[in-house]
Amino acid sequence: MTVQEFNEIGPIWQQQAACKGQYAPVFFPPQHFEGKQARLSRERRAKAICAGCDVRAECLDFALKTAEPHGVWGGLSELERRSLVGADCSVTRAVAVRRYGDHLGGE
Repeated sequence: MTVQEFNEIGPIWQQQAACKGQYAPVFFPPQHFEGKQARLSRERRAKAICAGCDVRAECLDFALKTAEPHGVWGGLSELERRSLVGADCSVTRAVAVRRYGDHLGGE
């Protein structure tokens, strides 16, 4: 999903997301090379926005269920989400809550 698609379409929860609009680019890697420190800094900014988002759990569920390969979704980077991938997304989300904290909106 591109940044433009992220801003224009999607489930209703996306319309309520704290990352919508001007903040959306910080959630996705740039088109050019991004060094490790720049990536970590961008991801920290994105995760800080996620921390106060009312639809963070829905966002993480969406990213896990669709195997979203890029960006920060639900407060987790693509590498963090990849480490959680399992056959059952609801079980995977429970693992995410245990690993990354209650603030993900655990069950």
